[in-house]
Amino acid sequence: MQEALEKHRLHMKATSDAVYDYNLLSNQIEWNENLSIFGYSPGEVEPGLEWWAERIHPEDRESTLSLLDIAIRNDPGHFQSTYRFRCADGHYRYVTDRGFVLKDEAGLPIRLIGAIHDDHIYHQMFEHSPQPMWAFDLHTFRFLAVNRKAIQIYGYTREEFLSMTLMDIRPPEDVPLLLAVLNNPDREHEGHTIWRHLTKTGQLLNVEVRTQDSDLTGTPSRMSVITDVSRRLIVEDQIREAQKLDAIGHLAGGIAHDFQNFLSIIRGFSQQVLART
Repeated sequence: MQEALEKHRLHMKATSDAVYDYNLLSNQIEWNENLSIFGYSPGEVEPGLEWWAERIHPEDRESTLSLLDIAIRNDPGHFQSTYRFRCADGHYRYVTDRGFVLKDEAGLPIRLIGAIHDDHIYHQMFEHSPQPMWAFDLHTFRFLAVNRKAIQIYGYTREEFLSMTLMDIRPPEDVPLLLAVLNNPDREHEGHTIWRHLTKTGQLLNVEVRTQDSDLTGTPSRMSVITDVSRRLIVEDQIREAQKLDAIGHLAGGIAHDFQNFLSIIRGFSQQVLART
């Protein structure tokens, strides 16, 4: 434990994150000076857990405290959560909070040591991307986060999306292939495959999907960037059809030219025959 605490003290000095040391027995939290990135001075904040919990966005508070309780009660005691944290000026910023629980010789939890990382810019880029994006759970394939563009294109509310899985936006006949790909560790080919997605109104979209592992939501997940290629496929079909018609035209023109040559030969022989009679 002493070694872990020493590493923690060095981390508090070296990192740009807001690092904390929470004593579970006395309900006292010690912060490093980087708490100032959220507009707070460590010496001015209340020392208990309540001060931190009250500054978690109301929509994120229950799930974050639940994850904390699980980390304290279970082994290994790793805590990780992404939530919105209220700054001193009243604005919320997205943060990723990671910590681990120290236990005494009897196995009882006594301290939680962790760090809060400011992920706000990353989340803003996600939320305001011009392309639909979402994150999904690697085990259940449930949507964990969706951006505004996905909500606009697919027609579901954020709450509806977060109650769904990847299978819910696929035609039923495509689900077996989707599951086969998701359960295949070699996923490099997925980004080069055209998938079919369904909107809330039943409209069928042809899309390309690019994925990458992510911890944006605080749990093991995968981020997807969606590109609607429906219009591109229509144009490509039109181009192919035009090329077919062009090829047929060239073929017909060539046949007509050859046929004309044959007619000229026949006409010439016919004239010679007529001239002799």
